[in-house]
Amino acid sequence: MTSKFVAAVFMACLIGLSSAPVAADDAWQKAQAAVELKQWGDAEAQLKTWLGQRPQDNEARFLLARVLAWQAKYEESVGQYTFLLRLEPNNADYLLGLGQVYFWQSRPRVAIPFLKRAQKSAPQYAEVWELLIRCLYAADERREAENIQRQAAQRFPDRHWQRLTPEPPVMQAPAESISPASERNTIFDVGGSYEKLDRGYDSWNSAYLGANHRLGDRRNIYGRATQVDRFALQDASIMAGFTLPVSERWTVGLETDESPTNLFLPKWSLLGNAHYKMDYGFGALFSFRHISYRIENNEIGTVGLERYWGNWHLAYTLYVSQLEAAPRPTFSHLGQVAYYYGDHDYIGVSISNGQEVVRIDPSRLVNADTESYSLRGQHWLTPALAVVYDVSLNLQGTSYTRRGAVFGLRYAF
Repeated sequence: MTSKFVAAVFMACLIGLSSAPVAADDAWQKAQAAVELKQWGDAEAQLKTWLGQRPQDNEARFLLARVLAWQAKYEESVGQYTFLLRLEPNNADYLLGLGQVYFWQSRPRVAIPFLKRAQKSAPQYAEVWELLIRCLYAADERREAENIQRQAAQRFPDRHWQRLTPEPPVMQAPAESISPASERNTIFDVGGSYEKLDRGYDSWNSAYLGANHRLGDRRNIYGRATQVDRFALQDASIMAGFTLPVSERWTVGLETDESPTNLFLPKWSLLGNAHYKMDYGFGALFSFRHISYRIENNEIGTVGLERYWGNWHLAYTLYVSQLEAAPRPTFSHLGQVAYYYGDHDYIGVSISNGQEVVRIDPSRLVNADTESYSLRGQHWLTPALAVVYDVSLNLQGTSYTRRGAVFGLRYAF
């Protein structure tokens, strides 16, 4: 009896061992068939089954990375590409695939280093040149994009190298399967601030809820509701605005806000602004704002210059302010530097100095010497959720000093 039992167990083990490869082979065939039919979910499931039996199969893992990307499962796809690149750091196919994923995530600046590695590893790979040029244009690196485009036209004369737009090329799949479906057009913001004042003033705090909806290229509508506590009073305001392109280089915007209570916030304000996009990453900014307080009016004009340079953003803005009761205008200066460690993830500092309108109490506005220092940033935890932060020090002349922070969450869909 014992010998029969042992024999039965032995035969069961043999059958199990022999059937596992058959099941795995079947999964590979089913995965390939699902890809042909563009049934990405089935292909993903079969490929994961196959890789559970054969984790060393890099061809299958490469296909899984693409299938995940075609479903807009970008973070999972990045994980697969990262695994493959640890094994083959200079594999141009893997580098191109990872670059495409970041591009479809609207993160061209992150994609560029991987594509340059692919270009160096496989200089005859035309698709790498094409996607690199698209990413450079999308990242506003026009000069480098045009230079590489000229080289590409010489190296690949049989291809069309007219100015490329940031649309992803096909990579071993039908074109309709790879449109960037994860483009998120709506963002909700929620957050608050806390500021501690010296010289016997009570702390200030605020809470806000906002939204921004993208209608198209440089076309946005946005709004925000804010509640603010200052001077032992509570005030609220509602803001709304829009931006739209009027030419290839000019973008204009209009913004207004109103406070129904206007205890210390403006009763209303109206802002008009314009941005002019120049070559080589430069841009010029202009704005004019009229502010109507309960006690008097204030007008502020600005002119600024910015430059995107690689992963860096540099900006300078001049503010000219005229308080209604003041004999002459005041001037202040703002400098900003930010480093983008992802296309939308950044950390930056700003410094301002000059004279600004300062509210001493609910019934008094004065021009005062001011200085401010700020550390701010944004970090996307997932493709849909980000944190924003701003830590600041504000010296309001001889009136008071404010130390504070802003923290918020940003949800995109």
